[in-house]
Amino acid sequence: MQTSVLATWMQAALNQGKKSTRTREERHACFVRLQAFAKERRFHDLAPASITRKQISQYIAHLQQQGVSPRSLQNQLSHIRAAMRGAGMASKADSPEWSNASLGIASRPGDRVGKHRAVTESELTAAQAHAGALGDRGMEFIVLSALQRCLGLRAQEAIQAAGSLAVWERCLAENRPITVSEGTKGGRTRTAIAPDSLRERALIAVRAAQDLAQRHAGKLVDASSLKAARDRYRHTCAACGLVGDVASHGLRYAWAQDRYRAYRLEGFEPAEAVRRLSEDLGHGSGRGRYVRMVYLRGMRDEA
Repeated sequence: MQTSVLATWMQAALNQGKKSTRTREERHACFVRLQAFAKERRFHDLAPASITRKQISQYIAHLQQQGVSPRSLQNQLSHIRAAMRGAGMASKADSPEWSNASLGIASRPGDRVGKHRAVTESELTAAQAHAGALGDRGMEFIVLSALQRCLGLRAQEAIQAAGSLAVWERCLAENRPITVSEGTKGGRTRTAIAPDSLRERALIAVRAAQDLAQRHAGKLVDASSLKAARDRYRHTCAACGLVGDVASHGLRYAWAQDRYRAYRLEGFEPAEAVRRLSEDLGHGSGRGRYVRMVYLRGMRDEA
């Protein structure tokens, strides 16, 4: 029995490591789309080990016709390259002929700046006040948004934080870094510490989250699956006004700017403060330029 295009590509990608749940979901969605394209074009042998540059160029053109953004195209190609490496085609996947630039989807200046900005305290207060009328969904929003703002969490990290809350409470009470391990990008564990100006708020947020988890049988969002939880939180954020450039990710931006200021007050030079902040955010020490351009945007005079 012939293996489907989807199964072939997913298996090859898994050979590169399982990665996080979110990464696997994104790869699955990518390969579902690739399978539909292969069926439409009758590419019956479209496989990671045999795909040609002409085929991938046609696929990119197909996605562009559907209005897929350049950044999404780059993400699609990264998943395809991962499967090619998993199929033993690393030299081909990493060759100049298969680069974003060669395929016409290279980033332009400013593309990586992003669409978010730091959420202000007044915006967060207004959103949480609005959530008060939304019942259980509103309480989830209040708790998760506070975790994101005080600890610099991504939305998925906040949603999956229930199992870490007791340890985080002890760490915050002792002014020690917390360890973020669930829901992280790429499954990479990282440590971070709340600035002194946010530590008491962080403790209150963590304790409120523990109370919520007890009412929800160990979950912070009352949903049947992780995807359903993400959708529920995102929709509630939008209902409360955190949408667009002030979506919940902007709470992480606000935390990052507070953490940067704390490092400067501790005496670190700007470059070292940015390097440390990059590690706190889970981007690694070599992403300082990106962190300065994205997370510290709007406060460059200070940075």
